[in-house]
Amino acid sequence: MRFEEHWKSDLDFDLYVEELKNQSMVGRQWLLPILESKLNQPNTGIFLTADMGFGKSSIVSNIICANHDSVWHKLKKRVLAYHMCRRNIEQITNKFKNLDIVSLDNYTQENLKDVRSYIDKTRKLTDKEVTKLTKVSGGNFLHVKLFLHYCIQKGSCNYDYMPDTLERIYVLNFERVFREKGLFEEFMDIFAVLCSLQHPIEEDKLLEVSGMNTNTRVRARQILGNELGHFLKISDGRLSFQHKSLVDFLTNSSRKHLNFYIDNKRGHKLFAKFLLQSLNLTESNSLLEVVHHVALSKDVDFEVLLINHAKTLNHGQHVIHSELLFNVVREYDSYDTVQLTIKLIKLNSSNVNEEVLSLSAFIAIANEHEESLRACLEKGANINYVHDPLVLPATGDLTYICKYIYFCKYSLLHLTAQKGYLKIAEALLEKQISLLYLNNSLGLNAFQLAAEHGHISMMKLFLKYNSSLVDFYSLYQSSLQGEYKAVKLQLGYVVDVCRPCTVYPILLNIYRSLLQYNVTSKTSRIRYQMVHHFENRWIANQDNLFMCETALNAAIRNGHIKIVKLLLKNSHKTLNCPSIDGSFR
Repeated sequence: MRFEEHWKSDLDFDLYVEELKNQSMVGRQWLLPILESKLNQPNTGIFLTADMGFGKSSIVSNIICANHDSVWHKLKKRVLAYHMCRRNIEQITNKFKNLDIVSLDNYTQENLKDVRSYIDKTRKLTDKEVTKLTKVSGGNFLHVKLFLHYCIQKGSCNYDYMPDTLERIYVLNFERVFREKGLFEEFMDIFAVLCSLQHPIEEDKLLEVSGMNTNTRVRARQILGNELGHFLKISDGRLSFQHKSLVDFLTNSSRKHLNFYIDNKRGHKLFAKFLLQSLNLTESNSLLEVVHHVALSKDVDFEVLLINHAKTLNHGQHVIHSELLFNVVREYDSYDTVQLTIKLIKLNSSNVNEEVLSLSAFIAIANEHEESLRACLEKGANINYVHDPLVLPATGDLTYICKYIYFCKYSLLHLTAQKGYLKIAEALLEKQISLLYLNNSLGLNAFQLAAEHGHISMMKLFLKYNSSLVDFYSLYQSSLQGEYKAVKLQLGYVVDVCRPCTVYPILLNIYRSLLQYNVTSKTSRIRYQMVHHFENRWIANQDNLFMCETALNAAIRNGHIKIVKLLLKNSHKTLNCPSIDGSFR
């Protein structure tokens, strides 16, 4: 079965679509009128949420692949894009604030009915057994599916009891597959390698890294392909576990004295040994991977071997330099990997300078790598570091480019606040409270950036340190961007007022920044080009430049009705204030 749409993808969904077509979907028709009623409202999208196991992916897949005779086809024709994520959390929902949320978890009875239909269709059980199984499932399809798979393979089941957690279901399945004494230990290394993966791995390479001999590989392929195949995800010929919960189950240190426990270091040791035997340190990807696995293996012999390789490489003038550290903090959130990387770089120089460590810390924050950031700070990164790009070659909206591409004069806390990384913000403020009061090139502090992007938890954290951080600009930007909760929070500290129509200082701040960057340029020719570039090719977004309008007018202009009602409930004084162009409407 091929997609008929006129677009191409590097991913081949044929196998998955065929499987979907053959299996079809049980239930969920009750969801159709709910989705349709919300989509019938103008300018409305839907954000579908649920805990793992309630069928989000199945629902979306059936809509995407719906045939003309499917009840879901009418939705397919109206859909522009699908975004799937695992939880209804602030960091996700604030990016999709204009979407109407539908949570499957709220429809308990409907979920239970669908689970019952699924059980009826897949297994011949008595009405009493179906009722018991439906009740203990809590409406979770994944729990039922895995439990029934276990029952089918075992040949019998006690339906009076169904495990209420994935961990217990995993135990049942592993006990069934590895009931023969010593069998799990024989294939433990395969699971250890799978647990250590950052990316999916080819099956042959998996068996090679695991050290499986020729005779053992036949049985290993059987286990991977059949008996535990429903726990694996195969994409483009590469394998990985279907869900991170299985990795958490196998490597949970609280289970170290129980069956089916795997030491987290085991897989990294196997990978480190494999990579060191065939290491090509001139290839950056190879070096990146081996440093990570050696670091997490906690094996001194492997570390010494890698360091000797690195010394040889440096003598051959293939110098390991700061670029490796930048790549490590971008790819991994690992304290130990960063520490080992810095040690390798120091082989070629007496020290890794503060500038390199500080930029590495900035990159770590950009990727929400808290442990990598901690390592950089401990090794000497400047917590007061300010990111200062020397050239701005891009064209377009000036404020957008400075905020989201070059991060002009952004501190570590500026970037953290804009992205909404609460734990990192807490760690930074424990070390340096004064970061709250720094302004970037746009004249914005960390609280204003958090308010503009609707990071409520971040705003509350900052207000614990200083309640006067709320100002008109933070309220205005929250209103302009449709951040209802952020506006509501700030109205306890500041009021919306009429303002004189003046050019906001952001424009002057950016202009001064560009002039400062020009001073660092090497030739007068470059200085001229940069100034000319500013005068003729930069576009200023008026929303960020003119502050004569109120938060109320900004909400009205952008159609944020809930915020309009909230502001009017708080005060009617701004109804007659001028609009963004200074006129009265």
